[in-house]
Amino acid sequence: KPTAVTEAFQLRVRLSGLDIPYQGPHCLRHSYATHLLRQGASVKAIGDLLGHRDAESTCVYLRLATEELRTVALPVPEERRSET
Repeated sequence: KPTAVTEAFQLRVRLSGLDIPYQGPHCLRHSYATHLLRQGASVKAIGDLLGHRDAESTCVYLRLATEELRTVALPVPEERRSET
């Protein structure tokens, strides 16, 4: 049935005794994405593993990993001002 994955996950969470506020299967994707980021994977690689076509879709899964994202951010180039 369409809810089988959600129900199986919720059962396992209840049996584990873990305090997980949101018990849907997407929390596994969030957790996996954050784990990969902490291991040094690029956003592109994480997106590929999650099956995303767009980096913005991947960033939704990483929105809670702000500190980790800062460690892989590229420097912002300085603006060159023309002298006139």
